[in-house]
Amino acid sequence: MAKTSTEDVIRRYLNYLQDPASVRDEAQITKLRKEVETAKDPVAKLRAMSALQRAQQVDGTDARKAFVKVARQWAQSEGIGVESFRELGVPNADLAAAGFAVRGRRPARTARRRRRARRVPVADIKSAAGKLPKRFTVKDLEAASGGTNATVRKALSEMVSDGAVNQLGPDPDWSARGRIPILYERA
Repeated sequence: MAKTSTEDVIRRYLNYLQDPASVRDEAQITKLRKEVETAKDPVAKLRAMSALQRAQQVDGTDARKAFVKVARQWAQSEGIGVESFRELGVPNADLAAAGFAVRGRRPARTARRRRRARRVPVADIKSAAGKLPKRFTVKDLEAASGGTNATVRKALSEMVSDGAVNQLGPDPDWSARGRIPILYERA
């Protein structure tokens, strides 16, 4: 009997992780709805409504606490490793609280490591500006040079102060949504 109740604790928590609404006590909610409907006194109705709202809110705190108490011992008796719990979405923090040896965080399966963009020197951006049409935007220069927005803006700032490029202002032909791009013109 103890094994079954421990399994029920584990099952309830795992069900909560997959579908939080599954831990709601529907019988209690039905009972509280009837109390709200049948309450004659406004204060009693207010209390019943409050109790109903609490019962309808999904809170996995109790399921988590119960899981943390029994998970490690149950897993050892069943021969279940920590990775199996991880595969079912149990957070490392909960596994550690249950007493499992958890080493670091496991990277998410869908997360991909972004490669750092190659460095593009300001001089390369300035030479790329010479190959663009006479009028261009920051985005045009980013695409032509491969530089980041910050590096391109730095290069443009230097070119404007050197007199190689003039800042014309907002593009008068811009009709799309969003921020109007600033036009630059080679001197």
